[in-house]
Amino acid sequence: MKSIAVFGATGKTGKEAVYQALKKGYKVIALARDPSKLMYPRGSAPEKGDNSPLIDPNLTVIKGSVSDPASVRQVFDVRTYIHTSLILV
Repeated sequence: MKSIAVFGATGKTGKEAVYQALKKGYKVIALARDPSKLMYPRGSAPEKGDNSPLIDPNLTVIKGSVSDPASVRQVFDVRTYIHTSLILV
């Protein structure tokens, strides 16, 4: 299974990127300053409802900032695959 790293996972585009990747079967490693803000994207998952926490067994959320090199390293330490995709949001 391929992994995708998403930076800015709690923003509008980031939430959608995380949700769509999970829906397609990817493992997702998300970096977020405030992981509690990672919700299902509005309108994309009506069965989950707006403001429902995005929880999935293939989702790993790491608290940190993209401007902190240690946080970014932690994202890539979770999975050491050479074929990790990267979405910058």
